[in-house]
Amino acid sequence: MKLEKYKGQKSALKRTKKLAKGKGLHDMMVST
Repeated sequence: MKLEKYKGQKSALKRTKKLAKGKGLHDMMVST
């Protein structure tokens, strides 16, 4: 159960990181 929770948190972090990266790229495209 502990490992499962850790896995979920890791994937969630990956998702938010990807989202943040995409948002950053989008912001850069908009500003230029």
